[in-house]
Amino acid sequence: MDARREDRATPGPPVFGPEGARVPTWLDHVAALGWRLLATGALVAVVLYIAGLLATITVSLIVVGIILATVAPLVTGLRARGWSRGRSAAAGWAAGMSGIVVLGLVAVIAVIPAAVGLLQSIAAGIQAAQDHLTGAQLSPEAADALAKLAVALKDWVATNVAEIAGSISFLVTVGVLTFFLTLFAMLDADRAVDWILQAADDDQRATLVASGRQAVDRVGAFVRGTAVVAGARAVATLAILWGLSVPDAAPLAAIVFLGTFVPFIGVVVTTGAVVAAAMSAGGLQTALVVLGLVVLTYVAAEILLRPWARARLAALDPVAVIIALPVGGAVAGVLGLLLAIPVALAVAAVAGAAIRTLGSGAPGAEGSFVPLWLDRLGQWSWRLLVGIVLGLAAIWVVLLVPYIVLPLVLAAVFAATLAPLVRRLAARGWGATASALVATAAAVVVSVVVIGLTIGALVDQASQIVSTAVGGADQVDAAMGGLAAALAAAVQSAGETVTISLDDVGREVVGLLVAVVLSVLLCFFLLRDGARTWHGLSGRLVPWRREQADAAAAKAVNVLGGYMIATGVISAFGAVTQWAIMFVLGLPLALPLAVLSFFGGFIPYIGSFITTGIALLVTIAVGSPTDILVMVVFTVVFNIVQGNIVAPLVYGRAVNIHPAIVLMAIPAGGAIGGVLGMFLVVPIIGVVATTWRTVLRVFGDPPPGGDPRELEADPVPEPGHPVDLPGGVGAEATASG
Repeated sequence: MDARREDRATPGPPVFGPEGARVPTWLDHVAALGWRLLATGALVAVVLYIAGLLATITVSLIVVGIILATVAPLVTGLRARGWSRGRSAAAGWAAGMSGIVVLGLVAVIAVIPAAVGLLQSIAAGIQAAQDHLTGAQLSPEAADALAKLAVALKDWVATNVAEIAGSISFLVTVGVLTFFLTLFAMLDADRAVDWILQAADDDQRATLVASGRQAVDRVGAFVRGTAVVAGARAVATLAILWGLSVPDAAPLAAIVFLGTFVPFIGVVVTTGAVVAAAMSAGGLQTALVVLGLVVLTYVAAEILLRPWARARLAALDPVAVIIALPVGGAVAGVLGLLLAIPVALAVAAVAGAAIRTLGSGAPGAEGSFVPLWLDRLGQWSWRLLVGIVLGLAAIWVVLLVPYIVLPLVLAAVFAATLAPLVRRLAARGWGATASALVATAAAVVVSVVVIGLTIGALVDQASQIVSTAVGGADQVDAAMGGLAAALAAAVQSAGETVTISLDDVGREVVGLLVAVVLSVLLCFFLLRDGARTWHGLSGRLVPWRREQADAAAAKAVNVLGGYMIATGVISAFGAVTQWAIMFVLGLPLALPLAVLSFFGGFIPYIGSFITTGIALLVTIAVGSPTDILVMVVFTVVFNIVQGNIVAPLVYGRAVNIHPAIVLMAIPAGGAIGGVLGMFLVVPIIGVVATTWRTVLRVFGDPPPGGDPRELEADPVPEPGHPVDLPGGVGAEATASG
């Protein structure tokens, strides 16, 4: 009795939160934990949403990472033998691309052409199995469940086959990006990691680098081990089906190979597909024989290939596998199922190191209840969310009112491009208004010529270009025995996009002309008064922040103007050269194709590759063998010289960004802003890459001791000289009274 009284007298945990607030401690802790988890979860959701919008880039980067992890032992071994970085990277790239090419050929030759017939065979097999089981006098509930299962299976197969067949252009785009990005990644992946981790200290960097290597090892082991097991299972399935005279043996074997990369689910689904096809072809007895042999080969592969089989999922818990697969399937369908496990392996390897880097085990801001790593993660998450939402809101506003934003963007581009001309005229004694007026008149003349050529030569003949190019692609496909069917589909898809865009231009010609007129007017005022307006805005900042803002603005204008001038010269040279060759050869559509090539030149690397390829396909469709040979030589030489000599030299000096960033930026710009987004994304990224450090200093802490000279800053023009901004002449005129 005394003990019970003593227990009741012992005070329990505090009911209210800190400082006597009328909030229970448990609720205070829940809130402290909850907002951090909510912020982190919201950031993850936003990142996944953006990754879905930029699916081409996301999938390409994942595939590149998988290729790097798969061939990493080869590249490391070659470097250990004394091979240079370039030679070993080239060897690894060749090995990785060989595997991708083999998979692509299997899909193009075996799977895609037989997709419809294979689907019908599987559906017939499912129906036959349903009929057999229905005749077995099952209970009404079991029969109803079986019918629903059969319908669900047929719908799932039909949906995913249609999804694969309808995404040829997407897969081609991913393949092209992967082709180039893999080589860049092999050459510069370690440098990219060093740049990303430059703000981390030595211990944090060592922890994260070690986890990255572990992720590479795990993903590489999974892919290599699964490839060996999948190859053995596919060969055994092919032999079984051929031996029993089951049709579509090669497509079914290819599906078995791919399904092996999806643990648990893939084996069940592919086995069901094989058995259903056997049921459709030979009846129940054949299906049972196939089922027994397939199961036997699966077991034999797991036993005989035990080292490779164990290497596949040794580092991933089965529960994580079961969670990752439906998530991947929900996000990206069949492709998500194939990529889910490599992504899960990489995330599992890096997550622990990231937690340790953020401060595992140390108490956070809420005392010992919230760990330091979660506190820091939550603090970072909500701030990043604010920045991302702000950026998305800005993009949304731009897309919502294009006829207001477009003139501003075009005016800024024109003004930055014409600023050197304005400065030269000012140096010769011209006034601010006169020099700005002359430069604007030059912009008007160029714009009228370009728009006139576009409307007169391209809009009316766009459909003819597309149909002729598709005809050339069909001829290439026929000459290759059906191996280039994806080329014709990709050309058709890209041509439809271009035609729709040009039709929109034709329908909105009045709105376009209004936007151009507004751009010209704004360009004039920016050239004349831009610097004065800018300094009126930046003058509200404290002196050291104003100095950094002026430096960033000057660099942005120089980069934007230099990029547009250099790109215009390259594009004009390529377009004129292509027109001259096609004109001399007597080929049709020379002028509209030249105009298309001029615009394509403003999309680095990819634009010229596509437009010269379209010109080549047109030549194949209508030209003689000599014409085709000349255009093949021109296309190859032009793209090699431009892509490897001219473009890196020009873009490197103008925007100073890595070619891999350019390649990823172009589809991102297209996904966000269409054709205009692809035109503007590279100079915008160039401006960001040149000025981001300076802009961060504008938002950062004041320099030590209050002396801005102690802070490393970008060069700023001396006092009394015009800042290199649009309207620098206006600033000079203002300074001179």
